[in-house]
Amino acid sequence: MTASEYVASDYNALTELERKLDLYIRGNRVEFLDGRLVNLDLSSLNLTHIPNTIGQFKDLRTLDLSYNSLSKLPEETSQLPKLEDLNLRHNKLKSLPNGNKNEGYFKSLKEIDLSKNKFTKFPHSLTKIVNLEKLHLDYNEIEELIPEISKLTKLYRVHLNYCAIKNIPASIGNLINLEELYLEGNEIKELPTSLVGLSKLNTLDLSSNPINNFPISVTEIRTLEELKLRRTKIRELPYQIKELYNLKQLDLTATQIPELNQRRLWGGFSGDQEEIQKLFELVQ
Repeated sequence: MTASEYVASDYNALTELERKLDLYIRGNRVEFLDGRLVNLDLSSLNLTHIPNTIGQFKDLRTLDLSYNSLSKLPEETSQLPKLEDLNLRHNKLKSLPNGNKNEGYFKSLKEIDLSKNKFTKFPHSLTKIVNLEKLHLDYNEIEELIPEISKLTKLYRVHLNYCAIKNIPASIGNLINLEELYLEGNEIKELPTSLVGLSKLNTLDLSSNPINNFPISVTEIRTLEELKLRRTKIRELPYQIKELYNLKQLDLTATQIPELNQRRLWGGFSGDQEEIQKLFELVQ
């Protein structure tokens, strides 16, 4: 293939994609670099399928398929060699391409957004995306995390808000690069002690979970800067909380902790370290 033919191939593939979808896809929905398609936005088009033509865009870096009605993706999507960012938010997906071709499965992908889909189980194929750094699975009916999530050692941000998660596997402690973990609105009552292995964790959100006792293991995560426990059933703070000396934001809104009720603190804590230290002085 000559250089001119190589450049023309993406334009031809885009024309073919337009034909199969019966759409005009140009303007700010596409971005070319040196004649190669690098960004493609197909969001909010009420799409019900994606043609396998998508696999021809070998230089594609970002693909936005959010706010459609997709129930599945073609296998070719998982073989895009340079794809780094895949947005699938607000579709009807129950599964991902199974990755029969294990080699090269989303090999460059760093961020995937699967929020507001129809997943009832944690997609096992996600554990094959070895370079994944940011995962969004909010608002899916997922009841448990699988232990194999520990394979995603490059993850540094995980969003699992408002699923139906009851238990966190001990293997989560192996996510050594995890910095932010969002678990608001689940059914979690306890946390594994292995959480202390998250030596880079700075943000933890456990709001709106049926947690009765302050998780002692959390007090051993000395890197924590932001901790949210609003709308939980916690009644008291352990004295070990004083060991969170890097804590900058502490949200205990709508808990049942007497110290907060006595001081009539609005919004729990969401301020500077000085305010947090004042609360710590009340903890015995």
